[in-house]
Amino acid sequence: MRNLVNNSISRKLLVRILAFTFFVTLAITSTQISIEYFQGKKQIFEIVDLLLDNNNATLVNSSWHYDTTTIKLIFESMTRSDDILYVEYPSQKILVGHKDTALVKTVVNRPLFFVDKAGARHDLGEINVGITYRSLYLRLLNKILIVLVTQALKTLIVSFFILFIINTLIITPLREIGRYVNKIDIKKDVKDLAIPRRNSEDEIGF
Repeated sequence: MRNLVNNSISRKLLVRILAFTFFVTLAITSTQISIEYFQGKKQIFEIVDLLLDNNNATLVNSSWHYDTTTIKLIFESMTRSDDILYVEYPSQKILVGHKDTALVKTVVNRPLFFVDKAGARHDLGEINVGITYRSLYLRLLNKILIVLVTQALKTLIVSFFILFIINTLIITPLREIGRYVNKIDIKKDVKDLAIPRRNSEDEIGF
């Protein structure tokens, strides 16, 4: 194995294979991570919208009757999601979670209104949902590490296998040819060059 790496051609080939594979893997991984990042953000917003839609009627009714206990229970269930940092209802002075501006990446605003029997619409304020991407970043980081490690291992295994084949089929015969040429003495009879090979039906076969 040392001869494979120390050989000039093998070393250059190994470096170029590793460099090419690194850039290809980096490009593919970057594309995949970008796609999953935007898909992850989209899923977070869909989850927030789904939670607000499912609890809209209860929130409107509780807000209309000043039932802050029910509103807080709903907000607490929403903040159990790793992607929701806090839920705030400013008009009722209700805040559940931690309103950390350093972690909040975006805020979803959902207005609440109550329609009475006469059809009149009453504005009840709006609910603010603070979204964080911490969980999304961790998932993407774990995937990047897994992809890079697995690709690195596969690349090293394949690269050394390729070098072994090239050393066996090309480099070793070329060394034999080189040693044969160096021993040629024009004053003496030249013996035929014999390179032991299982299959001589190729460009180096004799």
